[in-house]
Amino acid sequence: MAQARIRINDTGDRIRDGHPWVFATQVLKEEGSYAPGDVVQVADSKWRPLGQGYINPASMIRVRLLTTDPNERVGKPFIRARIQQAWAHRQRMGMKGSCRVVFGESDFLPGLVADLFVDARDGKRVLSVQFLTLGMERWRDAVLDALHEFVKPDGIYLRNDVAIREKEGLPLEKGPVGGPFRTELVITEGEGDAAVLMHADIAEGQKTGHFLDQVRNHIGVQQWGQGLRVLDCFTHTGGFGLHAAKGCAAEVLGSISAARPCAWPRATLN
Repeated sequence: MAQARIRINDTGDRIRDGHPWVFATQVLKEEGSYAPGDVVQVADSKWRPLGQGYINPASMIRVRLLTTDPNERVGKPFIRARIQQAWAHRQRMGMKGSCRVVFGESDFLPGLVADLFVDARDGKRVLSVQFLTLGMERWRDAVLDALHEFVKPDGIYLRNDVAIREKEGLPLEKGPVGGPFRTELVITEGEGDAAVLMHADIAEGQKTGHFLDQVRNHIGVQQWGQGLRVLDCFTHTGGFGLHAAKGCAAEVLGSISAARPCAWPRATLN
């Protein structure tokens, strides 16, 4: 069956210049048939190709682009290659321990988040993974196979319990892939004298359990927080507050919510 085509009003060349989302209000015409989650061709108002992406007619974000190449074949080998590229890039950036493996649109895998947690106690490596969209959900098996192949985790935990899935027409769910394993972890942020041990719960914590996309920002607080009074609002696992205390801030107050403040004395970090 021929691939469906979507013609859009790309005002200001927003899509052509790199934005990965096509909104429902941009769609001018659809040609051909498709099922929700299928990969479709996207073109501008003059039918000039913009790329390919998966479509969901129930979403305000009608198409999420996977590639700007109209001729690239999107299938299991495509997904496998994207996971491999993402992991190779993390390795080149020196991210050897706990880190974000897949950054969604930034790795040309829209709707996918994969975080690697390395437990400081026993070295076990587990992935916390979110499939946020219908289009990416359809590639679940290919994604998990590729993550097993390249990252080689000891376990994978799905955190598909976020509200955006309901907007995509998907059920909320969470749990391990395969057999159960320990989900309350202790991870390390930073190296040497700057290292901080942090607790992360990939089953019950917010999103994937810890904001691994913010690790370098967490560590950076050690440099500019010295001698200061630091307030870490909505601290979650304490990423900014704990590093501020480690970096010799005069005082650190972390607020889990407006009603639940907590303080971290530096002595607890020694």
